[in-house]
Amino acid sequence: MSSSGSRFGCPVQRVWNRIVGRYLAARLGEAAGYLTIAGERLPLYGPALALFDRNAVVPLPGHRAVYADPDLSAVVARVLSEEELTLSDLKARVLKKAYLPQGKRPLVLFPRDVSTSPPESDDLFPERTRLTLAFTLPRGSYATLVLNVLVVGRFC
Repeated sequence: MSSSGSRFGCPVQRVWNRIVGRYLAARLGEAAGYLTIAGERLPLYGPALALFDRNAVVPLPGHRAVYADPDLSAVVARVLSEEELTLSDLKARVLKKAYLPQGKRPLVLFPRDVSTSPPESDDLFPERTRLTLAFTLPRGSYATLVLNVLVVGRFC
């Protein structure tokens, strides 16, 4: 890899999303639906996600990342190959002006403390009703993903 990082055109988080999406597809089969965010087609699974440990995490790709599950390791290798990268390429000192986050992210997202208000008249659209949805997400998670799933799919 060149020191300019010219082949490092994809953020680590996007590569991680692709890795996890393909890993879930390998384990669970075809997704019930898909959600496209930032050009990435992410699989949506309903009750099948109950098969996974709620505490399961997947390391962000990086030169120190370790993938103990052989199936996950194979998916990581395939995705990185498509990006013309290896884990050892993902060293911040090899890339100029690059930020490479490290750590692990939850394999699946489970909102907690979910609650709704009773339906009531909507102030903005009087012919409609509204309700308030509240939930807590783990640090680093995006509420927009949860809301998109509620709007797009039948996973609520």
